[in-house]
Amino acid sequence: MGQGADGDAVLISRLRGRRLSQLSADDIDDQQPQGSWRSLVRLHDAGLAHGRIDGDRVLALEDGTVALADLAEADLVASRDSIVTDRARLLVTTTTLVGHARAVTAAFAVLTGPGLAEVLPYLQPAVLDRATRKALKNAEWDLTVLRDAAAQAAGVQPPALQNIRRVSVRSILIAVAGTLLAYWLISRLLGVDFSAIFSELAAANWWWIAAALLLSPIVQATYAVGTIGASIKPLRYGPVAILQYAIQFIAVASPATAARLALDVRLFQRFGVAAGAISIGFIDSYGGFAVQVLLIALIALTALPGLNAP
Repeated sequence: MGQGADGDAVLISRLRGRRLSQLSADDIDDQQPQGSWRSLVRLHDAGLAHGRIDGDRVLALEDGTVALADLAEADLVASRDSIVTDRARLLVTTTTLVGHARAVTAAFAVLTGPGLAEVLPYLQPAVLDRATRKALKNAEWDLTVLRDAAAQAAGVQPPALQNIRRVSVRSILIAVAGTLLAYWLISRLLGVDFSAIFSELAAANWWWIAAALLLSPIVQATYAVGTIGASIKPLRYGPVAILQYAIQFIAVASPATAARLALDVRLFQRFGVAAGAISIGFIDSYGGFAVQVLLIALIALTALPGLNAP
């Protein structure tokens, strides 16, 4: 355990146990699936979501209890969707290990009827990780069977599935194709003269063009510094820098300031700064916008008059 200068303490421990994915159904008693549910509910009661529940991250400890490992992607201020997604993943994971009858019984013992019914719309492939989906293909049951069994245990009819989509190669290609098509249509409607653009590029100084291309990906590094400065809580530079590239991507389809504000707020929430996240995001977003306006004004006042000189 280490303690920082500001009084914060960090406790690091290693749990000794076996992953549930390493055990056979006969080696897993009925208390272990229930123990995994109790551990997950305690995590959720604390306002956290695990984010990567699967058989490798549920450990059967030496004393017979069950613990959750690997909280690297945990959500510190979990939404209800994140919590129910965790529970759907755990239900599917335990079903792949011990069968749907025992898994549903363990879930019902901890969640009771209403809690189990809430999970039903999330029992779909888009919620699961790749390894769990692969294990599901090799199972003798499918998610429809699991939903029916869980609905029967909860005493409800199987509800409609939640509208959830997973990012795939196909969806990325569709987005890229749509962006290119929109760019082509806009350029045609606005009468963009591509021949004039190409002629300007042919006469341009390629050293400056190369320098601009090399520097353009680094711009987000300075934006990250501004985001860190706007936060009331210390943030790691790496995730904040990745955030800036995400903002540039989303800004293609939405106004840059709005995209920046939305992602900033979500980042601050993930780092546990729930109170004041909107205000901090507003400061960061509109502070950057104000700096851009000032730079444009400075360029207009200093550079443009020289262009008209004889």
